[in-house]
Amino acid sequence: FEARKKIREEQERIEREEAERIKQEKENAERFESMTEEERRIEEYKKESGDSQVYSLELDSMEDVEKTAEDKGSRGHPGPKVHALAAKKIASFIKNL
Repeated sequence: FEARKKIREEQERIEREEAERIKQEKENAERFESMTEEERRIEEYKKESGDSQVYSLELDSMEDVEKTAEDKGSRGHPGPKVHALAAKKIASFIKNL
């Protein structure tokens, strides 16, 4: 009787673990589907390389920030205002890692 009970408990444990694994895979697949192409590539790289310390940060568009000629840099490059905002955003992102 005791041996049957242990076998049943082990089978139940295995079934719970399998159900949890399936649930996790489904959640991962749903999360993967909602990612941008860049986010997918980063996740694939992390998985393939084993490097979990890879991050992505999207900066604000220059067009959204540069409103006047004084805001703009030369030859289409970002100006001081864009650099300052980018620096603040990057610093905040790093602090929260």
